Amino acid sequence: MLPVYRAIQKVASLQGGTTRPWKVIVLKDNTPTPFVVKFFNSKDIEDAQHVAREVFSNAIASDLDLSVPEPALILLDEAFIATLDVGDREFLEAKDSRVKYGSQFIEGSVQYTRGLGRHILDRYEVENIYAFDNLVHNVDRKNIKPNILLRDNSYYLIDHELTLPINLKSIQNVRAGVSFYEYRIHIFYKYLRLAKHDTKLRYFESFEDHLRYMRPVEKLSPLRDQLIDLDHPVGDFDTLIEYLNLVKQNPSIFTKILKNQVL
Repeated sequence: MLPVYRAIQKVASLQGGTTRPWKVIVLKDNTPTPFVVKFFNSKDIEDAQHVAREVFSNAIASDLDLSVPEPALILLDEAFIATLDVGDREFLEAKDSRVKYGSQFIEGSVQYTRGLGRHILDRYEVENIYAFDNLVHNVDRKNIKPNILLRDNSYYLIDHELTLPINLKSIQNVRAGVSFYEYRIHIFYKYLRLAKHDTKLRYFESFEDHLRYMRPVEKLSPLRDQLIDLDHPVGDFDTLIEYLNLVKQNPSIFTKILKNQVL
């Protein structure tokens, strides 16, 4: 389950597209700690389960040994709202009122760019990020919006509300060994595609190992129960688990799909 923290102070509004996130201070183990909290419309939560998709994709990434900020659910109570100015209160009133999704603010981080990121991300990390985005159908890791933070020699994957549109067709495609992801728009596609042929034949070996040890039921079921208790819809959870278990049981089929994309 995710921790639920109470926000005590707004620090700043951040750039973040439609979600217009805030940097807030929460009490984490009685210690003031900065978190980023995201805001969705009720329609996005009801129709597209944006909070559940953030929560599930963060957990899947972590289970696959990818780096993500610490997730949490953030409570904006009346005491916090009383500290806001009129404009922020009006903004908040226009957004969904349920508990918010948030992640720990990475102090000193910068957004990934081609020139900067290539010196930090190893080849296997590029492969694994690309493979993960294939797995969760992430259409939002592009050149114009990489959604990767860099700090020192570390990276963090963020913003996964546009993931996991998983349905029965996704399962059928895996069984058939068919690519089902808009991979050509991915920020790392050209980098992987332009490598030497011998190098590409060794792609995704570590990711295949991670898939074998993935724990979809153990990792996601408690999160599903928590979200339902907090009145957040979770979508077709059973189909998601069936899909992830299929990939776990047949990792070589999935990595063959990946290799065919870049060969």
